[in-house]
Amino acid sequence: MTIKLSLSVNNLTDFSIYEEASQPLRNNGQLPFVEILWDNYCHLAPDKIVEYLSTFSDRIAFHVMWSRFLDRDSEQFEEFLHHLKSHVDVIKPLYISDHICTFHQGNVYVKSGLEFNYENPEYVWRRIERYQNYIGRQILLENFASMTSAGYKQIEFFETMVTQTGCGIFFDISNARVAEYNGFTPLTDWIDLLKGMPELRCHVGGYEYNSDFNYYRDSHGDDISAQTLVDIKNVITCLDVKSICYEREHHKISHKMAQDLYQIASLPGVN
Repeated sequence: MTIKLSLSVNNLTDFSIYEEASQPLRNNGQLPFVEILWDNYCHLAPDKIVEYLSTFSDRIAFHVMWSRFLDRDSEQFEEFLHHLKSHVDVIKPLYISDHICTFHQGNVYVKSGLEFNYENPEYVWRRIERYQNYIGRQILLENFASMTSAGYKQIEFFETMVTQTGCGIFFDISNARVAEYNGFTPLTDWIDLLKGMPELRCHVGGYEYNSDFNYYRDSHGDDISAQTLVDIKNVITCLDVKSICYEREHHKISHKMAQDLYQIASLPGVN
């Protein structure tokens, strides 16, 4: 089966860059699907989202970053779910993905998601079940690009999470590479976990090395590395991959994005 390749259109202001970058993938002017960072579109009416994205594709996938579904109180969580469902019911997204992360460091709110400590799993299971039951859809949860010792617990937590809640895993291949480079779960362990799971949805993007702190970071702003291309090839050889979505949120240069997409599309089995 051919693996569908597309890209994430992060926001409304850079449509022209994404239009130019996606030209190598277009079939009769359309992409097989387009992913959006839903948080940057959630202020719009659903029909407007469909209208704005019609030049890319009529199939839209939702990627959610700032739901804060593990941090919100019950009432705030309900408000978020109600708003998301109003878009899900109209647009009927190809998939809906989110993150197991927190936006708190102690009592301090931070603007970027931090890796969850993987404690109090029953609370997490209940939140995921409420999430899925409310919107009437399975949620795919993305693996984290581990930079702290919490990363040692991630893969076991995800394995149990799928069993306990029926959610799916949104496999970010480059995040798994970052976690391995930082000394945590090997990417091959993720492959072992994901074997047998049907029609996986995947993310891929750039990462960078921070020499001051001696760690790798998921940057969403660097070119796809040669190692990532090897990792993608290994993943699609070993697993049942349905689609790959390319992310680039920073340093968006259309010809560089197009080059990344062309390299991925040149891998066997990818279209």
